[in-house]
Amino acid sequence: MFFFFVAGGFWLLQTLNNDYEADFSIPVRLKGVPNNVVITSEPASELRIKVKDKGTVLLNYMLGRTFFPVSFDFKDFQNGGSHVRISSSELQKRISSQLNVSTKLISIRPDTIDFIFTKGLAKKIPVRLNGESNISATRQYYISSVKLTPDSVIAYAPKEILDTLRMAYTTPFIATNVTDTLEKRVSIGKITGVKFVPSYTDVFILTDMYSEKTVEVPVIGVNFPAGKVLRTFPSKVDVTF
Repeated sequence: MFFFFVAGGFWLLQTLNNDYEADFSIPVRLKGVPNNVVITSEPASELRIKVKDKGTVLLNYMLGRTFFPVSFDFKDFQNGGSHVRISSSELQKRISSQLNVSTKLISIRPDTIDFIFTKGLAKKIPVRLNGESNISATRQYYISSVKLTPDSVIAYAPKEILDTLRMAYTTPFIATNVTDTLEKRVSIGKITGVKFVPSYTDVFILTDMYSEKTVEVPVIGVNFPAGKVLRTFPSKVDVTF
């Protein structure tokens, strides 16, 4: 057993001396966002990187080392427009500073980080049901009404996007075979560069039962010439609805 473990140790050292590829995740942080700024399109929360190095170095990354978050200061981008794009070269520079000299950075996903912000620009817009939603009642019932609460939301977005917004739509949802009042919380459909507050609405689906009634009505002729009389047999009929 002693020689077995010694041989296993030499084999492991020999194996770890070879080159391998491995994937790691690094958190992304955006700091220093002023109170009057609303991020309407959030940046990616993490980066997935693929690196290549000897097994011993990769094992050190896995067991003994934690990557620091890649942080960006908002003030560095606030004067470059409402749509910020951080290039792959900038990401590579910040990630490489945490890697060993021998480690080769193969890929970064996503390779670009972007986000959209607005400085206090907002407007109130109505909420409408998405036309792709499937709402139906069970047999002998019908949908009497559909109500949304709230029926409007506040949209935060850059001016060029805000000027084009007329209404917000819910995400598609399914509510079939409804027999009684149904309440369902549905998210507001996302639009790039727009943040809705609240980001959801409560949909109330009201139903009613079909009932049947029969009434007796007379049969009367109209627009007959003078002197002409219409006589029907029977003179009354039953109408069921």
